[in-house]
Amino acid sequence: MAIIANYYVDPVTGLDTNDGLSTSAPFATFQKGADVATAGQIVACKTSGGASDEQPSLTIDLDTNTGTSTDGFIQFIGVNSSWDYDGTRYILDGSLVANLLTFSSKTRLAFVAIEFNNATGNPLAGTGGDNTYFINCAFRNNGSTVSFSPCGTAYVVMCGSFGNDGDGFSMPYSAGHILLSVAGYNTGDGIELTSNSSYLNSAISCLSFNNGGEGIDSRYGENVIYQCTSNDNGASGINVDDYCCVFGNRTTNNARYGIETKLNATYGFIGFNYINGNTLGAIGAAQAEKILDNFGLDSNIYSGVDGYNAPNTPDYDFNLTADATMRDIAITLPS
Repeated sequence: MAIIANYYVDPVTGLDTNDGLSTSAPFATFQKGADVATAGQIVACKTSGGASDEQPSLTIDLDTNTGTSTDGFIQFIGVNSSWDYDGTRYILDGSLVANLLTFSSKTRLAFVAIEFNNATGNPLAGTGGDNTYFINCAFRNNGSTVSFSPCGTAYVVMCGSFGNDGDGFSMPYSAGHILLSVAGYNTGDGIELTSNSSYLNSAISCLSFNNGGEGIDSRYGENVIYQCTSNDNGASGINVDDYCCVFGNRTTNNARYGIETKLNATYGFIGFNYINGNTLGAIGAAQAEKILDNFGLDSNIYSGVDGYNAPNTPDYDFNLTADATMRDIAITLPS
């Protein structure tokens, strides 16, 4: 069944001079859909099934309209060639632009099944947005860190970030959350959380692997890293700078420590993690206030940390995998 939307985009058959109100008279560009959609409306973007669906020559400007608390989100949703939503992503190729999207002081925008690829810089630009959602989206081969700084409070759910020249997901000084998402083969950190005393960022049930830097990097502020897997990264599996709770995670085969604590990480909590096979040891420069019940520890434990308990292996009730092309993300949840 075709998705019921307010506006339709098809770069193959559409024209921006159409009214965009039906699948028989769609717009041709994402930009045109963004120009006309208002709070509570849906823009359905039809994929052709190729390597890309649209290659904008200018950054897509989302500053015309905004969602509202009364009328709801403006949603941009990728659909398949039959106009059905089945998770197929609409692919924006940013080869001609530094940034694929720009928006400032806009709230309640949602992107569902959209890919943001090949921008020469951060695919997202602007300032002052808020309540921005990315669901089943992907970010590939961009020339910079994928930073959600324009988005304010951002929710990144079931997304993937691969092969970017920088961090895969970077959540800045705002209340942002990365859930059930995968970062791999980025030159920087897989996931970076940067917060302060006013906000809490989180990474929950995520997978970070084969990145050049930390698997998950908690930089300042009050962050939570829970039930994540971080393996085969170029630095530590998880790095903690300050005020971070790290529990129920799995860190293996990273080039530095399984979990590394730095700076003022004196009020953190590190517990119930599986840590094994990391080059420099299990926990490095341990300053956390409470380090409890880690297991699978390496033979090298630094900074005089002792008194570990060895509880039973916890029930890890999630699993994330990605195929060789990094296109299909499989998420297994509890039955």
